[in-house]
Amino acid sequence: MTMPPPKNLSMLRSFLGMVNHYGKFLPSLSDRLAPLHKLLKKDANDKHVKFEWSAKCQKAFERIKADLASPLMLTHYKPELPIIVTADASNEGIGPVIAHRMPDGRELPIAYASKTLTDTESRYPQIEKEALALMFGIKKFHQYLWGRHFLLQTDHQPLVKIFGSKKGLPTTAANRLQNYAITLMAYSFDIEYVNTLKFGKADGLSRLPSGEDVEFQPMMKKIDCAIVDIYTETFSNLPVSAANVRAATETDQTFQAVMALHRKGWPDHLSKGFKPVGLNVHVDDLMPFFQIRHQLAIANDCLLWGLRVLIPKSLQPRVLSQLHKTHPGQSTMKRLAHKHFWWPSLDKDVAQLVTA
Repeated sequence: MTMPPPKNLSMLRSFLGMVNHYGKFLPSLSDRLAPLHKLLKKDANDKHVKFEWSAKCQKAFERIKADLASPLMLTHYKPELPIIVTADASNEGIGPVIAHRMPDGRELPIAYASKTLTDTESRYPQIEKEALALMFGIKKFHQYLWGRHFLLQTDHQPLVKIFGSKKGLPTTAANRLQNYAITLMAYSFDIEYVNTLKFGKADGLSRLPSGEDVEFQPMMKKIDCAIVDIYTETFSNLPVSAANVRAATETDQTFQAVMALHRKGWPDHLSKGFKPVGLNVHVDDLMPFFQIRHQLAIANDCLLWGLRVLIPKSLQPRVLSQLHKTHPGQSTMKRLAHKHFWWPSLDKDVAQLVTA
């Protein structure tokens, strides 16, 4: 394993979580991890001791890594046994594990993988990072998975609904997820959600990635280039330019809050007292976006819902005026509007304009 050593407590906890998941297979584990556990201790003032990665820590780390990749842990691939692919994403990297479920119920890993996120990938919203982790795992372990049915595990619940839907991917889903879903159609799998607290087997790999992957990057670059072309065409059909939308988005507090939440990850629920840090936005203004949160995308620093551009408040009168120039009826005007752009009160604003 080429996993680098942890640089802080968060990375150390992720590594220890992965080790503890497989701890029952490793002899004298607590003794061998003692130098690493010392870094987690607190002093009399309930403060963590200074994080100092010593030679003893490095030695313990290398020994445990060697064990994780040894016959103590890894099992040979056997076509007759069920396959599980588990993948996770962090802000630093992505990491999948492929394992067999043994007849006695144990899970034994066949192989691990990890990769550092590129600058572009690091700016993906969390849902797209988690989807990228699944893609990386399936492509990395393609030789084991092609023509076989397997179980795909993620700790990001929205992906279960998107990739596991029997009705197909919603047309309003982000284009990157649509491209991933099309790729995944070539494989036979079930997908299930696993609580993050029980996801240590992949968490450590994503937080301590081993570097770039030269085989995987070109394929992802093709998908990204295709998405750029689609979005460029989308903006070309608008009555306002991408530059106008981007500039208006930068000064719109609600849109800035939505973009920040989209990149960081939305909460499961929006309570009345919820407020994004540093932005004066009311929860009622966020609710329409919350309801479509898993279908949003960001391109050119603008928000999109599928192929529809979200228009900030300052540009809405201009867009409506352009749309109304040919004096179409209300239903025609709504149909044209919904084809290219959206904002929460769009239908109401169209109706008011037509009847004014």
